[in-house]
Amino acid sequence: MKKAFTLIELLVYMAIMGFIVVVAGRAFSDSTGMRVRTQNMIKATEEVNRIAEIMKEDLSQMGAKTWMNQTAGDLGTVNSVYIGGTGNDRSSFRLWHRTDLPNGNDSIEFRKISYDSDGNYMAVRLISWALSADSILRRRCATIYATAYSASSDPESDVCREVSTFSGSPLENAIPVAMAAGVQTFAMLPSTPSSEETFGGPSSGFSGSFSFLSRGTGIDDYYATDIEPPQAVNSNTAILSDFERNNAGEQKRHQIFVAEPGIALTSDFTSCKGFEFKRGETYAVKFTTPMNMNLAIPDSMMALFQLGKDHMAVGFRNKADGGPITQLPTDFLFGPPQEGSANLINQSFEFSVPSDVSNACVAFTFAFYSGSADVGPHKGKLRIKDFELSRKRDVAYVFVRNALDCGGLGLGSDCYDEDYATESDAVLDNKKHVKAFELVLEVNKRKEIGSTRTNNLSGYIIPVPNNGITPQ
Repeated sequence: MKKAFTLIELLVYMAIMGFIVVVAGRAFSDSTGMRVRTQNMIKATEEVNRIAEIMKEDLSQMGAKTWMNQTAGDLGTVNSVYIGGTGNDRSSFRLWHRTDLPNGNDSIEFRKISYDSDGNYMAVRLISWALSADSILRRRCATIYATAYSASSDPESDVCREVSTFSGSPLENAIPVAMAAGVQTFAMLPSTPSSEETFGGPSSGFSGSFSFLSRGTGIDDYYATDIEPPQAVNSNTAILSDFERNNAGEQKRHQIFVAEPGIALTSDFTSCKGFEFKRGETYAVKFTTPMNMNLAIPDSMMALFQLGKDHMAVGFRNKADGGPITQLPTDFLFGPPQEGSANLINQSFEFSVPSDVSNACVAFTFAFYSGSADVGPHKGKLRIKDFELSRKRDVAYVFVRNALDCGGLGLGSDCYDEDYATESDAVLDNKKHVKAFELVLEVNKRKEIGSTRTNNLSGYIIPVPNNGITPQ
C-alpha cells in the first residue's frame, strides 16, 4: 500500500513551487519592462527621425529665391525672401537661443518661396519652429503672396494661411501645428562660412587687422625695421623698409613679429601674440606680398632679391626669449614678386606639431647680402598683406559651439556661442554666410530618450545652400 505525502514533504514542495513562481514572475516582469522600455526607445527614436526629416525638407529650401520664368525665358529672383533689406543682414532666417526655456532651447524663423506644379514662383512662405514650455515643438507657417494666386491650388492653404486673412504679426496669428511632444532639447547651431578657423578673430586683430612690431637695434645683431603705417595698427597691409645690408663677415638681421593691434613697441618678444598649437592638428600661415612696380625706384628694388643669397622667412619663436621652438618646423623661406604682373604673390605654408606647443610667436626674419651699398633689395620696400594664421578643418561644415554634452543631455547657455548668426549678433554679415545648421533634438518617451546626436557632439546636419546669396 502506497503511503501519502508527509506534511514536511508537502511544505517542501510548496516552497519549491513558490520559488519557481516568484522567479518566473520576476522574469516575466523584467521581460515586460524591457519590452516596454524598448518600445518607448523605438517610439522616441522614430519621433526624432520623423521630425528631423520634416525639418530637413523645410529648412533645405530656406532662402530659395530663384525660379525659371517660362514666359520671359530667363531666371527670376524674389528678393522678399530676405529678412532684412538694409544693412548687412541679407539672410533668410532669424535665430534665437532661448536660454530662458529649459536646457537653452532655440527657435528659428525663415523664409522661402514655393513653386506651383510647373515650377513657377507662387508665394513666399514665412515659417517658424519653436519649443514652448510645455515641451511641445510647434511649426507655424504664413504665406506672403506676390503673384496672381488661387488658394485652391495651394496644397498648404489650410496650414499656411495668407497674411491678408488675419491682422497682427504673421506668425503670432498663424496656426500652430504640434509636431512632437515630450521634446526636452531643441537647438539649432549655425555653421561658419569656411573649413578653416582663423585664430583670434576680429576682437584680437587677426581677421583683417594686426600689428607688426620690430625687434629693436643692438639685441643679438638685430636691427630695427621701419614699418608703415606705424605698427600697422588696424591695417591689413604693412610696408617694411630701412633694411641693413651685410658686408663680408657681418650678421645684420631684421626681425618683426605679429602682435595684437595697439600693442606698444618694445625691443623684445614679450609683446608678441602667443599662439597655442595642438598635436595632430594642421595649421597654415597665409599672407600676400604685393608690389607696385610702377612706384619709385626704392620700392621696386625689392625685386632684386636673390634666392639662396638673401634671406626672407617666416617662422615661430618663443614668447619668453625669442629663441627657436624645437617642436615647430624651421622657418619657411619666401621671396618677393619679380615683376609687375605678379603683384599679389600668395604665400601659404602648412605645418603640424608632434606635441602641444604654447606661447609661440610668429616672426618674420630678413637678412640681405646682395647688391651694393646703394643698390639692392635692402633699399626696397616689402609689403605684407592679409596675414592669417588658421587651423585647417577637414569637414564640410564647421559649427559654432563648444561642448554639447555639458549639462547632461541638455544644452546650457555656455555650450555654444550665444551671439553668432543670431538676432543679437553685432556682425549681421555672419548670417548670410550660414550654409548649414546642426540640429540637436531630443525627445523623452517615458524616460527613454531619442536623439539626433550620434555621439556626444554631433547632431543632424541640415544644409541650407540657398541662404544669403546677395542679389545683384
